[in-house]
Amino acid sequence: MIQTNVHPRSRRRTILISAIALLVLAIVAVKISSFRSGESMVTHLVRVAVLPMLQVKSTMQNVDRYQELVQKRQAEGDARPSDKLKKQFDIRTESIGGYLYYIVSPKNSKPDRAIIYIHGGAYVGPMADFQWNLVKGLAERTGAQLIVPNYPLAPKHDWKDAYAMMAQLYDRLIQQFPANRISITGDSAGGGLALGFSMELRERGKPMPGSIVLFSPFLNLLADNPAQAALEDIDPLLSRPALVWAAKQWARDTLLDDPHVSPVLGNLSDLPPTLIFSGTADLLHVDSLQFVERARAQGVDVTYIQGRNMTHGWSVLPLPEAAPLYDATAGFIARH
Repeated sequence: MIQTNVHPRSRRRTILISAIALLVLAIVAVKISSFRSGESMVTHLVRVAVLPMLQVKSTMQNVDRYQELVQKRQAEGDARPSDKLKKQFDIRTESIGGYLYYIVSPKNSKPDRAIIYIHGGAYVGPMADFQWNLVKGLAERTGAQLIVPNYPLAPKHDWKDAYAMMAQLYDRLIQQFPANRISITGDSAGGGLALGFSMELRERGKPMPGSIVLFSPFLNLLADNPAQAALEDIDPLLSRPALVWAAKQWARDTLLDDPHVSPVLGNLSDLPPTLIFSGTADLLHVDSLQFVERARAQGVDVTYIQGRNMTHGWSVLPLPEAAPLYDATAGFIARH
């Protein structure tokens, strides 16, 4: 038997070199994979590793666990703007019917347009910290006044309560800005509320906003598109059981195919120019495709930007792909 004496220092050096080599190989593999998928390396890692690790999807697959999470999040309340954001912008609050809304304005200048941003959360979740990323991105690029409402949430409230608050907010806002200098935007469920409420303004004969912007919107509460089943396996974040439960809470005694809660199924004609973003790794991607097809057929000026392998909520996550999204939104709003 041959014995080999290896100095401990040499052994440690060998282990270190091997570890570095494995790390380099892993980085190269991720870079190749992200290049093929059309994502940045950071975004690819978030999609395939970070989001699954957070177990949001597994929670959404279990309605009981999801309800517990909703109760906890609602008890914690809406996320407030950070101290850093407060130093960058003038931020104050006002209220309507006991519900706060934030007013985010540039310092030392008077904005000549306003953007209403309606946060997502499946109609049951309050505003989260990361959703302020979108507010910051739009405020920096547009110079507009951002209006961020903490609207009534299900299951305690339904869509009627949220529409009522939004109607009062909009009436207040058009006293300060011309309607065509107002944009209504929203992500996820906030996108659904943004579209549905804009349609309600049209039905009531109110002055229409200059534009609508929808980020990964939740537009069809029926969730009956067969193509969604394939996306269930791809999306690392969302799952149908929780969305179906949340949809029923939001609609309450209203049919799920009613345009007030599923705006993509309603009359889309005479809406203002609309920009919509959707990622191909998003369970709700089919809602966006359905909207683009139906809205264009009804004469709406729709700009559609598709994010290859982008997940739900890529507009609010701190990803490299978010900045171009904010740039495109600012340009679109400026043109309309």
